[in-house]
Amino acid sequence: MIDESTAMSVTRATRPAARLGFLVTGGSVFVLWNLATLVGALAGTVVGDPRDYGLDAAVGAAFLALLWPRLDTTRNRVVAVAAAAVAVGAIPLTAAGVPVLVAGGVALLVGALGPRTGGAR
Repeated sequence: MIDESTAMSVTRATRPAARLGFLVTGGSVFVLWNLATLVGALAGTVVGDPRDYGLDAAVGAAFLALLWPRLDTTRNRVVAVAAAAVAVGAIPLTAAGVPVLVAGGVALLVGALGPRTGGAR
């Protein structure tokens, strides 16, 4: 289970569409990831340092693209802003990687303590 396949399944209206989105996305990522790994292993030195291309920003942009469809309600937007604010506040106080975990904790806390909305598919 990965971010991309989960994002493609939870936004579908029916269970069969969710399964199809999950399987197609998961399969595509699996194939393309392994293909890119092979290309990198064979020709990685030709490409040079990935940091020179700004690929570190692509990870954040890809995550935002996965998150964007879920920001369809005011509650979800408030949770996203609060989690981002906590993460930014944690940056100078914690080690790398911890702000993301703390932001995830904010979202989990809101989900655990908040009212139940909708139902499981």
